[in-house]
Amino acid sequence: LLENKSAEDYYRFQLTNDDNIRLSVDPPADGQILVYLSGKNIPIQRISEDIGQSAVIEGLFPPGDYSVQLMAQTPSDAEYKLMLDRLRRFSCA
Repeated sequence: LLENKSAEDYYRFQLTNDDNIRLSVDPPADGQILVYLSGKNIPIQRISEDIGQSAVIEGLFPPGDYSVQLMAQTPSDAEYKLMLDRLRRFSCA
Protein backbone atom coordinates (compact mmCIF):
# COMPACT_ATOMS: atom_id res chain seq x y z
CA LEU A 1 0.00 0.00 0.00
CA LEU A 2 1.02 3.57 -0.64
CA GLU A 3 -1.60 5.21 1.54
CA ASN A 4 -0.08 8.68 1.92
CA LYS A 5 2.28 11.06 0.10
CA SER A 6 5.23 10.16 2.35
CA ALA A 7 4.88 6.39 1.81
CA GLU A 8 7.62 4.74 -0.26
CA ASP A 9 8.38 1.13 -1.12
CA TYR A 10 11.74 -0.22 -2.28
CA TYR A 11 12.60 -3.38 -4.20
CA ARG A 12 15.79 -4.83 -5.64
CA PHE A 13 16.62 -7.35 -8.32
CA GLN A 14 19.72 -8.60 -10.09
CA LEU A 15 20.37 -9.56 -13.69
CA THR A 16 23.27 -11.92 -14.34
CA ASN A 17 23.14 -11.55 -18.14
CA ASP A 18 21.81 -9.08 -20.67
CA ASP A 19 18.07 -9.56 -20.28
CA ASN A 20 14.95 -8.32 -22.00
CA ILE A 21 12.59 -7.47 -19.11
CA ARG A 22 9.32 -5.75 -18.37
CA LEU A 23 8.68 -4.01 -15.04
CA SER A 24 4.98 -3.21 -14.56
CA VAL A 25 3.24 -1.39 -11.74
CA ASP A 26 -0.56 -1.55 -11.62
CA PRO A 27 -1.84 1.10 -9.22
CA PRO A 28 -5.25 0.95 -7.55
CA ALA A 29 -8.11 2.40 -9.61
CA ASP A 30 -7.95 5.62 -7.58
CA GLY A 31 -4.15 5.82 -7.22
CA GLN A 32 -1.14 7.09 -9.14
CA ILE A 33 2.40 5.80 -8.55
CA LEU A 34 5.78 7.25 -9.51
CA VAL A 35 8.31 4.57 -10.44
CA TYR A 36 12.07 5.08 -10.31
CA LEU A 37 14.28 2.35 -11.75
CA SER A 38 17.99 2.74 -11.24
CA GLY A 39 21.04 0.61 -11.73
CA LYS A 40 24.79 1.00 -11.79
CA ASN A 41 24.91 0.60 -15.55
CA ILE A 42 21.89 2.68 -16.54
CA PRO A 43 20.56 6.14 -15.82
CA ILE A 44 17.53 6.53 -13.58
CA GLN A 45 14.24 6.14 -15.42
CA ARG A 46 11.04 7.63 -14.10
CA ILE A 47 7.55 6.83 -15.30
CA SER A 48 4.41 8.41 -13.94
CA GLU A 49 1.13 7.42 -15.55
CA ASP A 50 -2.40 8.78 -15.07
CA ILE A 51 -4.58 7.79 -12.13
CA GLY A 52 -5.40 4.08 -12.33
CA GLN A 53 -3.14 3.50 -15.36
CA SER A 54 -0.24 1.02 -15.35
CA ALA A 55 3.36 2.18 -15.51
CA VAL A 56 5.60 -0.03 -17.66
CA ILE A 57 9.36 -0.04 -18.23
CA GLU A 58 10.48 -2.50 -20.87
CA GLY A 59 13.77 -3.09 -22.60
CA LEU A 60 17.09 -4.86 -22.84
CA PHE A 61 19.14 -4.26 -19.68
CA PRO A 62 22.78 -5.14 -18.95
CA PRO A 63 23.87 -7.34 -16.04
CA GLY A 64 23.90 -5.69 -12.63
CA ASP A 65 21.98 -4.78 -9.51
CA TYR A 66 18.83 -2.71 -9.89
CA SER A 67 16.59 -0.90 -7.45
CA VAL A 68 12.98 0.15 -7.82
CA GLN A 69 11.46 2.93 -5.73
CA LEU A 70 7.69 3.45 -5.69
CA MET A 71 6.14 6.65 -4.39
CA ALA A 72 2.49 7.69 -4.16
CA GLN A 73 1.64 10.59 -6.43
CA THR A 74 -2.06 10.10 -5.64
CA PRO A 75 -2.35 7.99 -2.45
CA SER A 76 -4.85 5.15 -2.12
CA ASP A 77 -5.91 2.69 0.59
CA ALA A 78 -6.02 -0.13 -1.97
CA GLU A 79 -3.13 -2.40 -2.99
CA TYR A 80 -0.92 -1.97 -6.02
CA LYS A 81 0.63 -4.82 -8.03
CA LEU A 82 4.31 -4.94 -9.05
CA MET A 83 5.48 -7.45 -11.67
CA LEU A 84 8.89 -8.21 -13.16
CA ASP A 85 8.77 -10.43 -16.23
CA ARG A 86 11.59 -11.87 -18.29
CA LEU A 87 10.73 -11.54 -21.98
CA ARG A 88 12.11 -13.55 -24.85
CA ARG A 89 15.83 -12.92 -24.79
CA PHE A 90 16.29 -12.41 -28.53
CA SER A 91 13.12 -10.47 -29.27
CA CYS A 92 13.27 -6.73 -29.95
CA ALA A 93 13.03 -4.54 -26.87
